Amino acid sequence: MVGRSGVRRRGLHPVGALVALVVGVATGLGAVVLPSTLAFAAARPTLSAAAIPGDAAPAAPPATPAPGVPAAAPPATIPAIPPTTATVPPTSAPPAATPPSTTVARPPAVPPTTAPSADERQAAAAPVEPAGPYAFLALDQGRPVRYDPCKPIHYSVNLTEAPANAAADLQEAVRRVSEATGMTFVYDGTTNEVPTSHRDLHGANRLPSGWPPVVVAWARPSETDLFTPGSIGEGGSTWSGFPGHEVYVTGLIVIDSSQNDKLAPGFGATSLGAVLMHELGHVVGLDHVTDQTQLMFANVTAKPAVYGTGDLAGLRLVGHDQGCLS
Repeated sequence: MVGRSGVRRRGLHPVGALVALVVGVATGLGAVVLPSTLAFAAARPTLSAAAIPGDAAPAAPPATPAPGVPAAAPPATIPAIPPTTATVPPTSAPPAATPPSTTVARPPAVPPTTAPSADERQAAAAPVEPAGPYAFLALDQGRPVRYDPCKPIHYSVNLTEAPANAAADLQEAVRRVSEATGMTFVYDGTTNEVPTSHRDLHGANRLPSGWPPVVVAWARPSETDLFTPGSIGEGGSTWSGFPGHEVYVTGLIVIDSSQNDKLAPGFGATSLGAVLMHELGHVVGLDHVTDQTQLMFANVTAKPAVYGTGDLAGLRLVGHDQGCLS
């Protein structure tokens, strides 16, 4: 069967508009729009009783001689020999003064078990928080299209129009998505490429795999045809293969540099870090959701840049835990 390829991407919008997903060879980015408040385009041990030997029958008391009659002496030919403790067991219960440790067989020492703390008991009793919603940019015969998690994802960055904090924020955003997916990202340095919908996938910058690295760039809307009206960011990936064997091979992220001043540095509310984490979610295969508590919500919000339970569930399903693709 002849292989095929296409691009799937989404944008993030600050005005709350959702971008329709287009699959196959068409482009469908995850855009981000910015309203007045920026919005995104996802066993206690049991102790056994000690083995205590049974009490021996008490010895018969010596006969008391009649008054005035001397006690009979032992026979001279058979001297009285006291029992040897090493070979003859005692015939009577041990004296009360004998320490118990010399007569009681104790069980082997059991290491102490620390009782769970109050916090541990509360955590065990608390109900598990259900995962929030998640969605995928594309399915291949019922399974999400994804990168091969056993191969590193290479990426390069165009910082020409980026704010001063961009490199550090991108590095941290990549670390977070890598942690959530278990996949490895490799930084290939800077580039002057401005991604467009007609990106050259077989140019001089291609990797040994035959595909170029994922590119992350800041650009004005006049410099690229990727932005949908009002979007602040677009992200997605190119897939290759045939039904049942589709896999992402490279991708792109572009941030509208004309809106740099609308995004705070770092990973707080309405931050560049939040936009980058959102777009990286698109790159690895996640789509928008309608739940505002998830970072894959379609609009930038005042939510800090933290992946929600649905985001994390989706990222695991496109990540390393799902096994290699080759």
